[in-house]
This record gives sequence, structure tokens and C-alpha cells, in this order.
Amino acid sequence: MLPEPLRRWLSVLEVVAFATLLRSVAFDRWITVLMSLFLLTAAFGARRGRSWGVALAFAASCFFPLAFVLGMAPAWFVAVGAIAAVPFALTWRAFARADRAATAWLTGLSVGAGALVALVWQQIAWPLFWTFPSLFPSVRPQNGLLVTALLATGAAVAAIRWRAARRERSSTDASAGLTALESTTTGMRIATTSETAASARAQTFEAELEAQEALAEAAPSRKRVQS
Repeated sequence: MLPEPLRRWLSVLEVVAFATLLRSVAFDRWITVLMSLFLLTAAFGARRGRSWGVALAFAASCFFPLAFVLGMAPAWFVAVGAIAAVPFALTWRAFARADRAATAWLTGLSVGAGALVALVWQQIAWPLFWTFPSLFPSVRPQNGLLVTALLATGAAVAAIRWRAARRERSSTDASAGLTALESTTTGMRIATTSETAASARAQTFEAELEAQEALAEAAPSRKRVQS
């Protein structure tokens, strides 16, 4: 079971990564398409408790701000990178408790991998575009059918997720109701048992009082008989 803050941020990351993917497909930004797919894959793995998902998201997060710094991307890429880094920011203490040295290596390798992709792309992008003109980024939106297919797929996945979350909430509420009912029933049983015990003690006490009164009344009669 993932912590609630991590789950919320993974949902935000999925939305941001999917929006970046749609924009990148529409404008033929193929390197950003690849990095957006990395982010979606990372969120998928992290949702299932896989540490590689958090590491992959952190590595991809380093690409986006560096791409802006190198003049290859708009300023909002910095925000994408910051959001992608949040899952690692929420979990690095748990990693460090398990193995501090491995966490340090993971951090360094992730930062290095993201930076390396940005630097390599800066060097090979223009030669690649001139070799394959179809890869040139477009100024106007393109690939309408592919964008529509992606939107339909995203809507279907969102609907499935929503139904699953609704079923989970219903089952959680039902379990909470059963637990409360069991607690109430147990409390009633304890109260009934306590009342029964108290009633039995009261009856015993009353019987003892009656016996003492009977003995007190019988004492003068015995004295008169003896006289």
C-alpha cells in the first residue's frame, strides 16, 4: 500500500507526463515523446511498489530542466522536471535507511543519466534532423489521428482507474462499517455481561440480608423457648 502523498503525486505526474506526450506528438518533439514515455513507465512501476519506477522518474526529471538550460525546450519543462522529482524526494529517506551508499549511487547515476541524454541530444539533434527531415519539429500541430488515439487511450485508462478507486472506497467503507458493527456488538456483549454479573451480586447480597434478618428475628424466639 503506497503512502497517500506518494499516490497523489504519482497521479499528478501521470497527468503531466501524458499532457507532455500529447504536445510532443502533435509538434514532432520525438525526444520529449521518449522522455514522456519514460515518465509514464516510471509512474506505472512506482504505483506497484517498484523502486526502479522512482529511480527512472528521477533520472527523467533531470533531463527536462537541463533541456531548458541548453536552449532546447521552453521554460515550463522546469516544472515538469520538478514534478517528476517529487516521488524520489518523498522516498529517498526510506532508500537511505535500507542502504545509504546505494542511495547515493542511485542519486548520482540518475542525475548523470538524465544530464547525459540532454547533452547527447544537443549534439546529435541537428545532424539527425538534416539526415532525416521527417524528424524536424513542426510549428503547427500534426499527427491528428495519433493524438486522437492517445486521447482515447488515456480516457479509457482514466475511466478504469476511476472505477477501481470507487470499488476500493466502497470496500473500505464496508469494512469500516463491519468493524464498527463488531465493536458495537462486542461492547454490548461486555455491557450485558457486566449487568448480569452486577445483578447476580445484588441478588446474592439481598439473599444474605434476608438471611441475617431471619436469624435476628429467630433469636428472641429461641431465648423464650429456653426460658
